Amino acid sequence: MTVKVQIADLKGYAGQLKRNAEHTDKVLEYVKEWCGQELQAVDAEGLFAKGLDFHDKAYDSVVQMISHLRRILRGSAGELENAAKFYDKADDAARQRIDKLNVPVTQTAREGWEKDVKGYNDAKDPNASLNNPHPEDIDDMTKVLDGITGIALKVVEILTGRKPLEEAMKFLTGDWEAFSRAGAAWKNVGEALAAIGENLDRATLRWTTDGTAMRANRPTASSRTLPMFSSSCRIRSTNLPRPTRRTRSSPTSPPPSSPT
Repeated sequence: MTVKVQIADLKGYAGQLKRNAEHTDKVLEYVKEWCGQELQAVDAEGLFAKGLDFHDKAYDSVVQMISHLRRILRGSAGELENAAKFYDKADDAARQRIDKLNVPVTQTAREGWEKDVKGYNDAKDPNASLNNPHPEDIDDMTKVLDGITGIALKVVEILTGRKPLEEAMKFLTGDWEAFSRAGAAWKNVGEALAAIGENLDRATLRWTTDGTAMRANRPTASSRTLPMFSSSCRIRSTNLPRPTRRTRSSPTSPPPSSPT
């Protein structure tokens, strides 16, 4: 079977990988802009600090993953381009060898679709998701806590000597609006990466087989050939000798000795 390598396919696929590598560059810039802000917590033991710790770990992991992804895409695109150059040079070398032999050979013109491959367009635009994040409205913690009855707070302060309002503010205070924007940005980043994944999933290299060459190269069956597969993928029977069935032999008495 002969497998034809379409050079235009290699170049088209390489171009799609390079485009999506550029998409990952923009996603990484977006992550650093909206998710890598310096969020400062007032209290290291407060609620905001605990959420910030989780955010920082997620940020580091995502940055590493995106950086690794774009290196893979660019490396794969480069290898495909090198393969296309190799086949181009191989075609030229073969053509020159044939010309030196003065053998009349009909040169097959490249098909139209090979000159300008349009089958490697992106299914989705990841940049469409990279807009300014708009989080939901965040209630001001101060207003929420100020709504608590002042008399009750005063009673607690007299009985315990503690000021619950100040303690609550210390525990809850933080730049929650920036934190919420980062959360909305994470959602956009996920959608952009999903779009890149769909683009790569739909991109496949086409390949064709030459049926005539396959039939010409198919061996013929002979009386001593091994089993092979026919075009219907069924094992063809051969004329190999069948193994004989082994049977249990009965005990025999030794031959009688001849009289001396």
